[in-house]
Amino acid sequence: MADDETATDDLRAELERVETEIDELGRNVRQVRDSLSDGGPMDPEDRSTALTQVEELEAVRTGLERRRETIREQLGSAG
Repeated sequence: MADDETATDDLRAELERVETEIDELGRNVRQVRDSLSDGGPMDPEDRSTALTQVEELEAVRTGLERRRETIREQLGSAG
């Protein structure tokens, strides 16, 4: 019984960490996108680098969102 509670607590802690990371990545994506539109003329190479960064951040965020759903499912079956 205590092991179940510990596992549930661990999942909840991981869920909180994942949600925090998702929020941070969202802010980072917005900042990069804002820099693309607010910065005036931009060198094509810099623009390409920024767009690549946005794509990479969004891919990581998508993976974390999948992980969040998996954790929620595990918590649903544990409770």
